Amino acid sequence: MISISEQHESVTQSIETPAPFELEACGLRLEGHSRVQVVGGGFSGTLSVIRLLQLYTEKATDSGVLTIEWFDARGSFFRGLPYQHQQHEDDDGVFILNQPASRMSPFAEDPGHFSRWLEAHVPGANEHTFVTRALYGDYLEDCCHQALYEIRQQGGDVHLNLHFTKAEHQLIRDGNPVPCILALGHHDVDSFSHLRERSEYISRNFDVEAYREALYHVPIDGDVIIIGGGASMIDAIRACEHSGFQGRYLIVSRNTALPWQFDPVLYHPDRDNKYRCRYFSEELYDRQPEFRALVVLLRKEVARAKEQGYGPGHVYGALDVESVYQAAETGTDGEGLRRFAQYLTFLNGTPTPPENVQRFRELRKAGRVQFIKGTVSAEEVRYDESLGGFAVPVNFRHGSETQYADVLINAARFSKRREVAIAQHHESTFGDQESMFFVGPSSPQESRSRSTWGVESFRDEILEVAHQALRFSTLQ
Repeated sequence: MISISEQHESVTQSIETPAPFELEACGLRLEGHSRVQVVGGGFSGTLSVIRLLQLYTEKATDSGVLTIEWFDARGSFFRGLPYQHQQHEDDDGVFILNQPASRMSPFAEDPGHFSRWLEAHVPGANEHTFVTRALYGDYLEDCCHQALYEIRQQGGDVHLNLHFTKAEHQLIRDGNPVPCILALGHHDVDSFSHLRERSEYISRNFDVEAYREALYHVPIDGDVIIIGGGASMIDAIRACEHSGFQGRYLIVSRNTALPWQFDPVLYHPDRDNKYRCRYFSEELYDRQPEFRALVVLLRKEVARAKEQGYGPGHVYGALDVESVYQAAETGTDGEGLRRFAQYLTFLNGTPTPPENVQRFRELRKAGRVQFIKGTVSAEEVRYDESLGGFAVPVNFRHGSETQYADVLINAARFSKRREVAIAQHHESTFGDQESMFFVGPSSPQESRSRSTWGVESFRDEILEVAHQALRFSTLQ
């Protein structure tokens, strides 16, 4: 009997070799009859593979052989970039999840799965703990190996190939169409690519070493400018603080709202999370109110929710962003509604742990944080050799002003707009559109879910897509 830890060690060693990988260590036979392709090694891709394996296990006694071709150009299988271990073990604690363990089970049918795993592996941890991203990556990898182990115990036949290359170079196109799950994750929209040669520009948001390198020659009390005011901004500040930076943070964002505190008890899945709004309705949207009026109503709604024992996240989750967008499109003057829908989209994506909120308040009290409401045209940003820093023109409603900083961090790099990512993987690249299935994080206007954050917003979809892919495969 092969233990999970031995399988884990075997897989880890094999991943270091950039070639297709066969799980011979698991004792699985390697011929395949049903074939499914998965593009993307991050959370969505890993959960897609796990679900394919679990669905196969349910019918292992009468199933044929399943072959999964798994593609990831970076080789970030089982966890993806956000959940990788850092180069130095001491750096693993820098990046933490935005939700507690009780909200991070990838299995809707077993919401306590991750909490139980955590309690078994980390002494003192429980369902309210906000764990490091690296530890959550360990959990995802363990889930995948456990699914493989269960197949082996039942005598199933599975062939899993890991391809360290871009999918379009090796996707199977011979004969009948082979179903392909595109687990694309967040779309990389690094608008400052012309600055990548500068070590002082940080685009590798989840790499502590990149922060350390950027800050190495910078005065300890210098200025760091951060583009974007969402949850990634908090991650950037944590990394800078961890690297010893003691200077000032200039945060440029089109929204004045900050990431909101995610109380693990208040937002626990077992409590009543279905808040009913009083001030928002279809009739309100039909009147086409201005943006500022809607923001004032939102603040009143949050205050009312708090009086009833709810939190701001319950209000954001209760509002139907899709209805706001539809009202904006059908009305004669929908600009205010469109801006409000974008504002809600931002809020839905910015919960953060209590410790982050506390640290951020301390930095603001110490005068180390300055907010600048505006936008940045990436092509106008340059590195000024004479000043030894970045010149960043910030655009306001009535003019612009150039800000100067020693380090530039792009905390608005990853888009949650799935259609942007899909557009890059069109039919001419991957083949038959009917055999393609898309999974991954969606922006709130693309989902009708209520009071859901993180993995809860798309885990059900991944299970359904795994069903569809296997069904398509068996029909060919």
